[in-house]
Amino acid sequence: MSHSASTGDDSTASDSPDLEMVEAPKTVSMVTGDELDIRSCVQLLLDLFTQFVSPSPEIATPPALLCQVMRSMVAVTDVLDQAPHYEWLLHNLLQVDKLRPVDDELVRQYLAIGACKAACFSGQFEMRQEKLISLIDNGLQSSHVPSRAAALHASVFLLQSAPNNSAAIDKTYEDKTALGLYLCLINGFERLILSGCLSTSQITAVVKLSINKLLMQNVQRSLHAVRLLLACMHFGTRGAESSITEIDVEMSIVTMERITVIFDRIRKSAFAEAKVLCRILPRLLIEFCSPDDVMNKVIGEFISNQQPHPQLLAKVLSEVFSKLINDEKADVVVNWLMLSLSNLAQRTPLSMAIWSLTVCFVSASQSNQLRAL
Repeated sequence: MSHSASTGDDSTASDSPDLEMVEAPKTVSMVTGDELDIRSCVQLLLDLFTQFVSPSPEIATPPALLCQVMRSMVAVTDVLDQAPHYEWLLHNLLQVDKLRPVDDELVRQYLAIGACKAACFSGQFEMRQEKLISLIDNGLQSSHVPSRAAALHASVFLLQSAPNNSAAIDKTYEDKTALGLYLCLINGFERLILSGCLSTSQITAVVKLSINKLLMQNVQRSLHAVRLLLACMHFGTRGAESSITEIDVEMSIVTMERITVIFDRIRKSAFAEAKVLCRILPRLLIEFCSPDDVMNKVIGEFISNQQPHPQLLAKVLSEVFSKLINDEKADVVVNWLMLSLSNLAQRTPLSMAIWSLTVCFVSASQSNQLRAL
């Protein structure tokens, strides 16, 4: 690809390039018959852009003109149809990033969106992901409103590339990633799940991402990952319009594995975070798992000595028991309670055993008034 443009004879090498002085290469014919040759026009623009963004000290493009050139470079991406063109665009945008001052917001507002779009369509996202994430981070943290808006648009192209590569997704969501970008992308993935436009393999990658990030130390990031996981569980495999009337055995096993991750998170969480997680567990268990699996898991977690929040687990147990009893499955509750009596009675100290038995008996009662205590 030619990256040079000829200029008029009356211009010197030290003069700043001027649009009126730049002529199209003689080999380029922009009109074929009565139709405009789009590819020739694009090639001419690329040659002009190459001259304007050249790092050569002999060509000093005025800042105002460079700003418009950057804007045009981003706009022309809508008519590019060849990977080398996007590679050229990405290379030159990253070159501008190296040369322009950090505080040049007028020029830099176009870098993130242009580079992310070019990387997305040229297939170089994984190769350049660290730099692209850095550009988006800088844009989101900028005090310049257009730069922040452009960074948000850039994240859309990052989302389009990420679902096809689980490693790239995981890299995008490291702790060092700005919280604003992290939340933006989590929300973006959630909307993609709800819209039903992701393939099964892409949904699987997003589920793995949400589970990995659920275990992060940062509570705010972890709770948003839980929300993404719930979206995947409710809409990713069944569709937003379908109702959960029958519980598939295989899906129940997969779901129980995911719920186990939430229980593991509760064990490592402070009280406030554990309280939030325990609120979602009863309905999640009832909707996706069989009654026997629910009882086995809930009672097992309730009597576990590794759970630091027995009061919260007691509330989960009570709500699950009430839901099953109201669904006319009291026999399942009674059967599992009888099987668990010996384990409940052996808890130490004795006061914990008495408290655990009391919670279970009250929760399994047929009396609504007693269960409401």
